[in-house]
Amino acid sequence: MPAREVSAFGDGEHQFGETGLTIDGGGFGAFPGAAWIYENADRTGLTDQLTIGTWNDIQFSGVDIPGSPNNSPGTRYLFVQREDLAWSQAFAFAFAFATAMSVNTNIVRPIAMDIVKLIASEITNIPRVSGGPSHDIDLKLLYKFAADKTLDAIDGLGPTLSLTRTTEATYFDSAGVLQTAAGGVERFDHLPISPFTSLGLLIELAATNICRQSEGLSTGTWQAWSGGVTVTANDAVAPDGNTTAEKLVAIDNIDDARYQADLILATSTVYTVSAFFQQDDTLRSSLSLVEDPGFSNVARLNITWSSGTPSTHSTSGAFISASYTDVGAGWWRVSMAFTSHATSTNHYILIRPDIVTTTKGKWCWGVQLELGAFPTSYIKTEASTVTRNADVITTAILSWLDAAATAVGTWYVRAQFPFADAVANALLTLDDGGTTDRFYFERDAAENINFATTHNADTNGLVSGVAVIAAATEFELGASYIDDDIVMAVDNTLETADTTAAIPLADNPTTLRIGADSAGNQWNGHIAEIRYYNMQKSDAFIQELSNGEHPE
Repeated sequence: MPAREVSAFGDGEHQFGETGLTIDGGGFGAFPGAAWIYENADRTGLTDQLTIGTWNDIQFSGVDIPGSPNNSPGTRYLFVQREDLAWSQAFAFAFAFATAMSVNTNIVRPIAMDIVKLIASEITNIPRVSGGPSHDIDLKLLYKFAADKTLDAIDGLGPTLSLTRTTEATYFDSAGVLQTAAGGVERFDHLPISPFTSLGLLIELAATNICRQSEGLSTGTWQAWSGGVTVTANDAVAPDGNTTAEKLVAIDNIDDARYQADLILATSTVYTVSAFFQQDDTLRSSLSLVEDPGFSNVARLNITWSSGTPSTHSTSGAFISASYTDVGAGWWRVSMAFTSHATSTNHYILIRPDIVTTTKGKWCWGVQLELGAFPTSYIKTEASTVTRNADVITTAILSWLDAAATAVGTWYVRAQFPFADAVANALLTLDDGGTTDRFYFERDAAENINFATTHNADTNGLVSGVAVIAAATEFELGASYIDDDIVMAVDNTLETADTTAAIPLADNPTTLRIGADSAGNQWNGHIAEIRYYNMQKSDAFIQELSNGEHPE
């Protein structure tokens, strides 16, 4: 029985010939796209593909198509795609020497004259799994870290990822409360203030809090500077929900401070000091470092407070930058990046609660001093320094990556990073354990997103993002590849393709790394979603991916 007629786009004639398949586009219009023929309905066993310039007079010529008198009986599956539409459903051509054809498995048409009609409605629907979830049929890998908060692949599209991190690590939960994840437990982080947006999987490099007694300014590890500071322990609810925050009030001098000595730092090296502060009645406070034995200023940040909100009043010394992060309930995490002293390794941290009136104060909690130009997630210390290990997230299960997909595919990643640090960070890598044969996504030192392929015996490929990605701003990328053609789009900007890039097939890939590469380069931020399609999608498709226009 014939298929029902529809008016959308008209309908076209599709004819089998002795040497191939001719698609006469009819009313489909002059849209570019692609047509593919497979041995199997799950789009494995590719037998032929054709890039379509327009939908008028498209022909597979000289191609072995089952159903031709030159071929034995069998089944093949035809997929067609207009660039402005989703992939078609599978058109299953089941042949017994061209006596019958089944389209979509439920429409049987006689083709005694080798002529069939393909109705437009049959090429506009995204393929669906009968009775199951709705996904693009090319989608083979799907992780929705922000939405579903799991390392399990969604709807079985991929393996469960493995996390290696033996130490505790902190993150903000969906209520904006700082929580501690045990070793080996992933962190799904949130914006700590309303609307408490789910940011996705938090991945960080290793870091050490050099400051001891991070929550104990009333302990002997911290001492009085100048006239000293009145410290009231357990005086307020801290960002982790516990009543452990301490109130600091200057006694009689604008130089009054609490300090911690004997902090050994490498000379002329960038570090970051941070602490959680909440204003009481202070109008100006400071966070600084001095060196020992000269006690000269190394770096100082003077902070103005207005209605509970901090800002920079002035800076001095080897100050590099400051950041202010609102973590809710009146608390702010204030940080200062600086360069350590050129000759002395011994440093002191000084926290001055009031440098104007001398008798006012603020609450303090969670002091941290670490290597690098920005603060990482909070690391609690007591009598000794504490290290948080890197989040290493991988899978060696690559069954989703079949032989055809190794040579052709499309990626989608949605992610962000909290601070710009002028250091290259790996976002995602598919490799063989080394760096000479791999697919590689990174944020480079100039804050651009790059997509690279390396091949140990051929031409390496690179597509560089032209737009600088802003810190603390989510970005989306879509990228596709086939031999001598890799291309990427970032935030709706299609980058220039590399048409000489070799695909890394010299060695079989063994590991998918999320937020890292095999050399230890580490992402430092959040990843919200990852997808992999086992076909090279069109440039229009990946551009739409990078603009959030394509559901999975």
